[in-house]
Amino acid sequence: MSTRTEFGRSCQSSRQVKGMSLLAFAKAIGVSPSFVCAVEIGEKPAPEGYVSKAAQALGLDERAGKRLRERELRSRNSFKIDDVRYDEAQLLAAFIENRHHLSKESLQAATKTLQFLFDFSEGQNGKTL
Repeated sequence: MSTRTEFGRSCQSSRQVKGMSLLAFAKAIGVSPSFVCAVEIGEKPAPEGYVSKAAQALGLDERAGKRLRERELRSRNSFKIDDVRYDEAQLLAAFIENRHHLSKESLQAATKTLQFLFDFSEGQNGKTL
């Protein structure tokens, strides 16, 4: 079974279209070529800051960089949540556990509210979400 992700395929494809070797790309973003390979084939998740460094190294415009970030988010199996209170963690866990029971309209309303409150490309204090 392949662990290849949409994000990994997109990174590799963008790199190849730009004519950038794995070694040159790895040097540009400050990681080893084996790590880039592991991300591209889906063996390792992209660490914090990887997507913005990759977008910059590839010369992606804002729109293409945002699409790359969206692909990375969709490719994740888990999310790390730092500095949350117990009650906040319970709320998030309850939402995640029960999201399949929500109507399409409820999910759309929640999405609209969150998009209004947060810019999904940049979190609080400039951290990417």
